Amino acid sequence: MCKDLEAAFTAEEIKDAIFSMGPTKALCPDGFQAIFFQKFCGVIGVDITMICLNVLNGLSYIRDFNSTNVVLISKVKNPTSLKDFRQISASKTSCDRIRNILRIYEKGSGQQVNIQKSMATFSPNVEQAVKLDILNFLGIGVHNTQDKYLGLPTMVGRNKRSLFNNINERLWKKIRSQKGDQFSFDGKEVLIKAVAQVIPSYAMSIFKLPSSLCKKMTTMISKFWWGSRDGNRKISWVKWDSICRPKSCEGFGFKDLSLFNHALLANQAWRILKNPETLASQILRVKYFKGYDFLHAPINSGCSYIWRSIGWGRSLS
Repeated sequence: MCKDLEAAFTAEEIKDAIFSMGPTKALCPDGFQAIFFQKFCGVIGVDITMICLNVLNGLSYIRDFNSTNVVLISKVKNPTSLKDFRQISASKTSCDRIRNILRIYEKGSGQQVNIQKSMATFSPNVEQAVKLDILNFLGIGVHNTQDKYLGLPTMVGRNKRSLFNNINERLWKKIRSQKGDQFSFDGKEVLIKAVAQVIPSYAMSIFKLPSSLCKKMTTMISKFWWGSRDGNRKISWVKWDSICRPKSCEGFGFKDLSLFNHALLANQAWRILKNPETLASQILRVKYFKGYDFLHAPINSGCSYIWRSIGWGRSLS
């Protein structure tokens, strides 16, 4: 019994193990099912057997091999042959390269990447097993589409209204905490200009907020301005557009939030145009307008929402 356990593995045992596997079971990490090795045993059998024996008998190490997950994705709508597919792969070597890049960045900048705050984003087509392998290898977590960094969303999807709704909620909490009837119009003016209309300005300088959200915030500010009695809104004696006029034009100088959003993004576009040496300008140029003049750079639905927002601001030029 002991001699059998200590004996070296043989070629016959390797062959028996291969042919005992289900031919069409799940793919191996190299992308091949067992039927491939069984069917072409006469062609690759000797090489496969030698590799397995060297590893099992301690003559070589499994870490010397590159483990790659290979997937075929369709290049056409209705593929009919192998040429209609494109091969993609994700290997541990690629993960190692990512970690090496982070190490080089840390040495060059003197800043250490916080793994606990780092997240990975995957395409919906990536299998759960592959996701877990990559996350475990890099030691990071998976990104949640609702995650925010410095108060701003890290990813923007189709439902932008719900994504930016926290700005609306912050504004409502601030207004609700103030009893409008206890303020004079002068006090309300200061509160609106210094607090209420400042809350969305940070997000407005990066993203184009949905027009429906801007209208909703304007409605809340208007209700606070005109006040209420017994829970009912008082009469709005003047259009809000008139109140947003400059004081020199018989208004109060309040901001039209949609126009203010447009102006802030136009300012960002101006900074990119006039300061091409900044890090943000260089990244956007390489990503979106390499070989183009900034004012004529193409913008389409496949671009990030930040770039599309800057393009909206650029339209003022």
